[in-house]
Amino acid sequence: MDTIRETLQQRLSATLDAIGLLDPVDAAAFNNPVPVSTTQSLALATIADAQYYALYALGANYCYGSPLLTNWTCGPCRKLGPSVRFYSTLYNASTGVAGFITLDEEAEEIAVTFRGSYAAQNFVLDLMTTPVPFVGVNEDVRVHQGYLLCLNSIYDQLRAKLQALNTDHPDYRIVFSGHSLGAAVATLALLKTRSEAAFRARTFAHFSYGEPRLGDHTFAQWVNAMNWTAARVVNYDDVVPHIFPPTDVYTHFGTEFWIESLGSNATRICGRSTTEDSTCSNSVAPLYNILEHLSYYGNSVLDCPAEDPVNALLQLA
Repeated sequence: MDTIRETLQQRLSATLDAIGLLDPVDAAAFNNPVPVSTTQSLALATIADAQYYALYALGANYCYGSPLLTNWTCGPCRKLGPSVRFYSTLYNASTGVAGFITLDEEAEEIAVTFRGSYAAQNFVLDLMTTPVPFVGVNEDVRVHQGYLLCLNSIYDQLRAKLQALNTDHPDYRIVFSGHSLGAAVATLALLKTRSEAAFRARTFAHFSYGEPRLGDHTFAQWVNAMNWTAARVVNYDDVVPHIFPPTDVYTHFGTEFWIESLGSNATRICGRSTTEDSTCSNSVAPLYNILEHLSYYGNSVLDCPAEDPVNALLQLA
């Protein structure tokens, strides 16, 4: 586990260094945007739900490639309950984007989950920060180029699998979740899926953990006007939600669920009336760190690798 932990930390450090955030502490690098009034139509998730979906995003998610995931026998898999069953994986070798789909027939729910930065390609895409139009969905907003490439690399698979589920489960809610890069991909995937005629009548929900800033201010206001249930969770001083220098380009969307102290599950809900609430995780600047990115609500990205370390090392390639 030390080898896996060290490799992940090294890759995160390389990403931060390339962006210039591992230079001697420069408070100006974390000058967060001035909060701007916003109208939140996004329905407020419960803290209990935010804790539950962390089992997908930081637990089962990092078993990708292991039979523990496809057989649904991993520790986090079992904690999700007996009514949840594995349906399919999602993967693109060029981008390293990985995810999976599950069904919960008791909750009448389809869950789509995307893994965070893990494979080498992911960290290259993290650095492709040029904002580009969200082509085919809303070209008036701009989003992170690398994360849009991630979405486009996996979307045909996702759409085909969701369409296959439409016949037998036409009324199931679709829940998108993810961690880190996977949280950004989950956001874009939800928006693109929702824009398609076949899925417009669906109910959606969204749970993201350690999500980096993804789009411009227009994007944030557009997403805030949506009508799904959402929680954007930030673990105390996790650096990743703050790594892109907050210029006029990048602004967080949605309601922030801030885990407000180290080693605690105590959660403060912020940002219902403004973007970039200065009283929550933005208040910690510039004292952010990498380690808090690896664990949310007691679920670590190392939980599944500990069960199948050989697969975990293969996935790092």
